Amino acid sequence: MTCANLPGRFRLLDCRVGWDCDNDKSESIDGLDDESGIRLRDPDAPRVSSRILTPFVGPAWLAHGCGPCDWYLANPSEADPRANSGFLHFDACSESWMDLSGQLAGGEWLIAPTAVAWAPNRLALLDAGRAPSNKCQADVPAQLFLWSLPEGRLAGLVKIGCDLTPTAIVFASWCEWLVAVCDNGTTKVRRYDRVGTYLGDAELPGAKHPIQRLARGNDGAVWTAVGTEDGPFDLWKMESTCGGKLRLQKFEEIPLSPPLREDWLRKTFGASGVTGATHNLVCLQMPSSSSGTPTKCFSRRGGSPSAQEVSVLTAGEPKQLSGSLKTKPLDSLLPRCRWHRIQVDADIPPDSTLKIRVATWEKSDPGSSDLEWQVVDNACDFLIQQAPGRYLFVDITLIGTQQSSPVVRGLRIDFPRVTSLDQLPAVYREDPRAEDFSERFLSLFDRTVEELDQTIECFPGLLDIDKLPDDALPWLATFLGIAFDPTWNAETRRRLLHAVPQLYRQRGTVAGLSLAIEVLFGVRPVVNERMFQRAWGAVKQSRLGTVRLFGASRSRFRIGRSPLGQVPLRSYGNPDHDPFRSEAHRFSILMPPSRSLQQLGTEQLERLIDSQKPAHTAHNLRIGGQGFVVGRTSVVGIDSQFIARPPVVLGSAQGNFVRSLVRLNHNTVLRSGRQRSTRGLRIGKTSTVGIHTILE
Repeated sequence: MTCANLPGRFRLLDCRVGWDCDNDKSESIDGLDDESGIRLRDPDAPRVSSRILTPFVGPAWLAHGCGPCDWYLANPSEADPRANSGFLHFDACSESWMDLSGQLAGGEWLIAPTAVAWAPNRLALLDAGRAPSNKCQADVPAQLFLWSLPEGRLAGLVKIGCDLTPTAIVFASWCEWLVAVCDNGTTKVRRYDRVGTYLGDAELPGAKHPIQRLARGNDGAVWTAVGTEDGPFDLWKMESTCGGKLRLQKFEEIPLSPPLREDWLRKTFGASGVTGATHNLVCLQMPSSSSGTPTKCFSRRGGSPSAQEVSVLTAGEPKQLSGSLKTKPLDSLLPRCRWHRIQVDADIPPDSTLKIRVATWEKSDPGSSDLEWQVVDNACDFLIQQAPGRYLFVDITLIGTQQSSPVVRGLRIDFPRVTSLDQLPAVYREDPRAEDFSERFLSLFDRTVEELDQTIECFPGLLDIDKLPDDALPWLATFLGIAFDPTWNAETRRRLLHAVPQLYRQRGTVAGLSLAIEVLFGVRPVVNERMFQRAWGAVKQSRLGTVRLFGASRSRFRIGRSPLGQVPLRSYGNPDHDPFRSEAHRFSILMPPSRSLQQLGTEQLERLIDSQKPAHTAHNLRIGGQGFVVGRTSVVGIDSQFIARPPVVLGSAQGNFVRSLVRLNHNTVLRSGRQRSTRGLRIGKTSTVGIHTILE
């Protein structure tokens, strides 16, 4: 596309080549060795802030019920510790909270509801009780209430203990209630069965803070958020072992990048339905809100919060983060080099900023006051407008939040400056100002031409079947006149594209039909042409006992030559052509059973055969796998297999061992054949059915 071969060089900055960063001048940046790119480092990592965790794991005092607008809320009394507190349920119809204390059996005993959890047909509530004046002399210690839904019957009431402070509860996938408690600075998880029977404790080793939240992940494990009430939190993972014990470990593999961390949380937990929460305020998603508001905020007592409280939660900006990466001096090896352009491969979210500063100098160690920086914000392609200099200095600054961060995968720096102006007469360079404008103006078109050149250079890669993306395979198939079935996976489509040249050369033949079936269904069929199975004999070409010996008058009625009542009478065709027309243009296809045939179906196989066979032929299809009948046609590999017998084990034939356990002088032979073959049937060797092989 270009008019001449324009010499030029470029320098890459990425994880493969290296970022050439100055370690003393780079801070708060992660991903220098990550192919996904560099990004901001979260100061809380690997801990998770409350703002990030809440949309996936809600607070312990709030639980999601069965329906999309079904919520339960534990509401302790702060004004009067001795007054009955409210246990609230959200009514989706009226979009208001109702007190359940009077509707549940034993609800009048509630003192200070702390945490709530829901399970199918069960509702659990932790009550902190009344703080004792003397140790273990409280009227009501911390308790666990278990109700059966929907009747509200009290299924269990468990006293947790005087010295234990409950903080959270969850119903595990292995059908246990897990209660987080704090015991004199020690963080534990108490285990109860479905009706409240105590099963034991599990301690979190090294945990310095109590468990604030418990949640069940999509993988069946239980996750704990350990930290202060407002976060940040350390995540611990709990799993049940085969012996019934709990395995707890601190999870350190949380992605450091805010976008990747959010994706990981969404994959691990899914959406919680809570958009934001503080210690006394929560905002919920309302999928079927009659007021049209998708999100509604409530106080912990179920009322409407003030505008100031909502503004603190909803309008509060996420914590802003920033980080920078300064490169070492990049040497062009050209004195007074005119650096040309920088291309940036990056993703910049709307609420983040990518700032790049560049400067040039003839020496590698200039003073900080000698450099005149060129600053560019959120640009992925820009010209370097700097004075000539051998060295280039690059300063990359990322600005974002804990939820979003710019991601820079790489930079390409082109030098020296080469544009189409070099191909024009020298008169266009007489005025320095006009020369500068012409270079910048022509660079716009050079960029377009360069993209076309790159597309042409990369076009052969689009014809590489193995390296082409899966979505582009149908596009490549259009060049070969092929239409893919939607049920074919990418591997099948690639096999078909590889086999297309041979299929076109062998189309209409037995080899071509067998290859097409093998490519799409993964098994090799047996194709029998019936003309080779004719029962007609010919002199010097047939063997006695394998063909019928009778004259033409015995195969079809002929006037004056055939006896009445003994020969079939047919009124079509020339009788002399019967030996040639019998079974002509007919063939059979024998298919062994396979998983691909079950997935794609017999109808697709029939359509494939009709598209690949000659138009004047007829076929019938037989699929094996149903065994065979002695005395009828059977094909090895289609209806039967030769396999070795199972190893002999002495004993009584009981249970699942009826085929392997035998008794002496019954269902066994303790001797190999003459050839002592123990590996099944071998062609040309002695083999005894029932000794070396079995027929299935």
